[in-house]
Amino acid sequence: TGLVEILSLEENNRFLGLAIMAKAGDRVLLDYFAIADEVRGHGAGSAALQALRERYQGMRIIIEIESTKCEDEEELALRTRRKKFYLRNGFTMLPYYIDLWGTEMEMLSNGQPCPYEEYLDIYTTAFGTKVSDKIHFLGDAPAADEI
Repeated sequence: TGLVEILSLEENNRFLGLAIMAKAGDRVLLDYFAIADEVRGHGAGSAALQALRERYQGMRIIIEIESTKCEDEEELALRTRRKKFYLRNGFTMLPYYIDLWGTEMEMLSNGQPCPYEEYLDIYTTAFGTKVSDKIHFLGDAPAADEI
């Protein structure tokens, strides 16, 4: 139906990463994003995000990341690094948390607002209610100056 795209990041026939995007109206969710270990920290991820911004120009890009409210130090370091990566690449925090199949998630966008209902509609449109019924609003996130 064209609502989900699986995109490969390659250079000289070498696989560098993968992005799975789910679309609904003027919104697109970065549902899965992975960069090969050997090219992390060398700009491949930032280049991929820039390419996604160009591909989905004029659309609101939404990203979910695991909450940085975490007690395990190793996991917290990984989650914090991921959050800083997206913030460094121009994404901004959305003002709410969600429960995504039992995992607390923080939300980001490409600087455009996306209320919870419009975010949830991406899942309903692309994957149906059996999937979207497992996603729940957890509450408002603290203001940026409180983080």
